[in-house]
Amino acid sequence: MKAYRKALLCVLACCVVISGCASRANTSVGSGMESASGSDKTKRVSPYLSITETVYLDEEQTQMESICVIYDFKRRKLIQKGRVPYTSGYPLTTYSSVQNCVFYSALSDRGDQLYQEKNGKTVQLTDQLCALNHIVQCGDKLFLAAKYLNHYCIEPNLFDLKSGKLEKIFPDTNDDRFTWAVTCDPEANHLYFSYYSDNLQRGNLEEYNKQNYTEETEVPDCAPSTICAVDVNTEKVTPIYWTDDYIWGIAINGSNLYYSGSKSSISPKEDHTCYMVDLRTKEKTNLDIPILISGDMAVWDNILYCIGWNNDVRGIYMIDLKTKNVQLLYKASEKGFINGFSLNYQT
Repeated sequence: MKAYRKALLCVLACCVVISGCASRANTSVGSGMESASGSDKTKRVSPYLSITETVYLDEEQTQMESICVIYDFKRRKLIQKGRVPYTSGYPLTTYSSVQNCVFYSALSDRGDQLYQEKNGKTVQLTDQLCALNHIVQCGDKLFLAAKYLNHYCIEPNLFDLKSGKLEKIFPDTNDDRFTWAVTCDPEANHLYFSYYSDNLQRGNLEEYNKQNYTEETEVPDCAPSTICAVDVNTEKVTPIYWTDDYIWGIAINGSNLYYSGSKSSISPKEDHTCYMVDLRTKEKTNLDIPILISGDMAVWDNILYCIGWNNDVRGIYMIDLKTKNVQLLYKASEKGFINGFSLNYQT
């Protein structure tokens, strides 16, 4: 067991995911939910989920491509928007309703960069990065959680779709803040992300690997996490919440924060707990849901969307926060894997 944990820790530290999956499109879902999909606020910011999955192109499983699928809140439909080569360390796609294109990560001669695919034409948009973990459209900007060639942490950035300029949110090159979970609140035009100290996280994992633990329940401590808000208009950054939990995903609507946390980065999924935090009082309560959340989260019109497990079935789930009704929105094929999703919007 310890050897297995050490191998898993190495994978987590490097943030490498190898995956594949099959596509699904033009499928109506969510009919059992109470979300007001035609509400005025939905019309105002036109939010949608953009989902990334991967699929093998041959029986030998030597070539793969990434598929971009959106969930349209208005029509309650899954719609495929594009397919791009999977060459990056971590496969990412995001459909842009502003530019009617797919942004994605792909390998260049200088590491993984941000690319745009539109009408069969591919354009490389960055050359200073080497890895990307998140791409989110927020109005006329993209939020990128990305690693630079001259730095070792995943950092938060804003990419201006009009000027093509990429700017760091934390400009300090000695900063060890590692950006992890990401979400947004379309109504507020705010982005949110969590970060932790990479130096402390690595130190805890290294110390854990030196110990001769015999109990299955022993897990290393994680570095505390901070959740920040970014006003997309002013680009002002404000810390809003701190926790000792390891964060798997976050979602925010107004003054309500939802997050999935555990004691450690290697805690089994059965130990993941979903919380709701009132940001005005900082009161935290357990959210009684059957989903073991292990990845991206978002909330819109009282529906919580999340990647997680329900009775050993991994997928993207919809949870009605009023009734606690649960519905499977998206499930990968037998040999596939859902890489993630993001909540996107336009202003």
